[in-house]
Amino acid sequence: MNNIKYTIFNLNSGFKVEAIIYEGKHYICIAGKNYMKINEAAFLELKDKAINKSKFDTSIDLTDEIKASSEKVQNEIEKKFLLKKVPDKETLNNTYSYKDIKQFYLNMGDIELRARAKSNSKGNTAYIFTAKSKGLEKRPEFNYEELTEDDFAELQAHKVGSIIAKRRYEIPYIGGYNFEFDVYNEKLEELYTAEIEVNSEDDFSKLNIKSGLHLINNNLVLGNDVTKDKPYKNGSLAINGVPQTYFKPIEEEFEIHV
Repeated sequence: MNNIKYTIFNLNSGFKVEAIIYEGKHYICIAGKNYMKINEAAFLELKDKAINKSKFDTSIDLTDEIKASSEKVQNEIEKKFLLKKVPDKETLNNTYSYKDIKQFYLNMGDIELRARAKSNSKGNTAYIFTAKSKGLEKRPEFNYEELTEDDFAELQAHKVGSIIAKRRYEIPYIGGYNFEFDVYNEKLEELYTAEIEVNSEDDFSKLNIKSGLHLINNNLVLGNDVTKDKPYKNGSLAINGVPQTYFKPIEEEFEIHV
């Protein structure tokens, strides 16, 4: 059986993204050593972007590398909400930790490829490359956290749609979880969303995570659950902008006691 690899991105630093057929199974390979199993449709999407195709030695055994990589693949289990009511930005900036995020997409469909720059209030920036399988509330993802600033800049030439810019606040919740409250900027200004990622789908009901939930002294109120609404997926926002059906929440100034 032929083992084939297609090179999708090959950056000046040596960072590569490849689509691989190994022993009849399909994988994405990130930075030459991180493998995530993907379906055939995702493989074909990547193949269409390939800049190079090659066969590799059938005697090469990737079993151990693939097994080790599979332990790094996580299931993202999250919900995303619009907001009915939000605190004013100045109050949030003075009270909660936040990160400024810029991200763009390199593929959307059966596999989502994203590059993200995440800066904290001290100006320290981390660069992350993420691969996610298709899904709604639950889907496999792999995060490569050794991307460099130069890699991030070079990948921008291949982006699909616009760059998404937002400020993300960490809002403590019960069960050891945090809500990630996103205030979007630039082309998506006036869009507000809240996301929460959990360890089990059962936690959504156990912890009463649903539309109408009140947070921050009742001054942040969850609106519609848009987890399954394609127009509110970040990939769709990068292409189409703020959905026409979106209504900006009420913004109120108040004092937070934490």
